[in-house]
Amino acid sequence: MIFERLGQLIILLTLICGPVAFSQTTPIDITTISSLDFGSALPGDPALTLPNVNSETDQNASFYITGQKNTSFTLSLPAEGTVQMITGTGVNLNQKISVTGFNYKPNNLKLSKSGDLYLYVSATRAALSTDQVPGYYSTSFIITVIY
Repeated sequence: MIFERLGQLIILLTLICGPVAFSQTTPIDITTISSLDFGSALPGDPALTLPNVNSETDQNASFYITGQKNTSFTLSLPAEGTVQMITGTGVNLNQKISVTGFNYKPNNLKLSKSGDLYLYVSATRAALSTDQVPGYYSTSFIITVIY
């Protein structure tokens, strides 16, 4: 998984001969616990939507996020049609599988009073073509956290 980390530094300047006030937020840190896992499938299998739940499963991706206590943040998941798993060279259509419908839990993205949060991400694997090439399919995707 690839992550973009955006920190925010707030500097307040008092005008007219006043002291400088300074506030710094604790940097955000994101640790991957597990990756999305769509398991094994056969050519012609229907689409598979992973459950969007607020706990670790053997299929969802999970992350441990730490930072400034009681701080809310926003999250941006991949746009529809931008993520494809591939096998081999990924040149042919039957070597690609689209991943769409990214979701996350919890809905309230706010670090706890101890400054942490577990994030769970799910998605949908497209239906497989009847001539889908057997193999290990993988990809990476970007989750942007704005803090």
